[in-house]
Amino acid sequence: MAKLSDVNRCLAAGLLGSLLLWITLGGFCASASAAEGRSLFARVTVLKAGESEGPFEATIGINIIHRSPWYPNLSVRFEDLPLGKPSAWVDLSDALDPTTDVATASLAIAGDGKPIGEGVSTVVELARTDDAKKPLAAIRLSHEDGGLRFVLPERETADAELPARFRSVPDVACAHLAVSERLAVSAEDRPKHFVAAVRNFGSGCSEAVDEIEARAVFNLGYNTAIAVPPALVDKIGVPYVSGGDYRPPTPQGESEEKAAREHYGKTRASLIKEYGSLDRLRFFAMSDEPGWSFPHATEPVTWEP
Repeated sequence: MAKLSDVNRCLAAGLLGSLLLWITLGGFCASASAAEGRSLFARVTVLKAGESEGPFEATIGINIIHRSPWYPNLSVRFEDLPLGKPSAWVDLSDALDPTTDVATASLAIAGDGKPIGEGVSTVVELARTDDAKKPLAAIRLSHEDGGLRFVLPERETADAELPARFRSVPDVACAHLAVSERLAVSAEDRPKHFVAAVRNFGSGCSEAVDEIEARAVFNLGYNTAIAVPPALVDKIGVPYVSGGDYRPPTPQGESEEKAAREHYGKTRASLIKEYGSLDRLRFFAMSDEPGWSFPHATEPVTWEP
């Protein structure tokens, strides 16, 4: 189990993470294939939940599967959990398909109907029956260790493979760090004459895990960041950033230059505020349609607001 201290050691050693999985909780929706295949059961033990003594409600949310429909918005609930004692086994068949793929999931803990957003430590276990004495696989999830998000193997996964494939997102990140380190492209070898851009969606766990994710991606040779927080871009040394800015056609009768200066002046000021300068701005493109003054619209980018 990777603790947050382990994550920080990975960063300190220069090991880089991988794309992690964005996970959210959703409401219950029955799967059409729920009755097929093998069963898989889960139980939850709340070890700590801030200052609360319980009882607790827990929800395992399945938000992403790696095929259509991608975002099924499924969930399974555990109710009346005492502190420090495992819940009853709950069947995941309505939330997991009978395949050997994985889903991405997260655990939410509530007390007295209110979400508990920090200080939570839990254990989640898997088994094949509702009367299992011992789990086939178990993971510990806590805010201290990087968050309550995890990768959940689907129901046809072989029993022997469950421990390796049932992992917390911080654990997956650290496992990918070492691989990314071995594949690392030096800053000197990154592309310098063309854009190699990648978007970072974030892990949804913590800033520490998000940093691992970003380092992993840019360790692979990308030179341009999309949707990465400015502070993180500076910290990990990404040369360029990329984004989009839509400006509709100027209404008839209004000054094209005035409208463009006002619009792009605000964008320019925002970039300078976020990144300190326009040094990373190397590529600016626009798509024009009939009636757009494309040849004149790029000039205001150099304007001093």
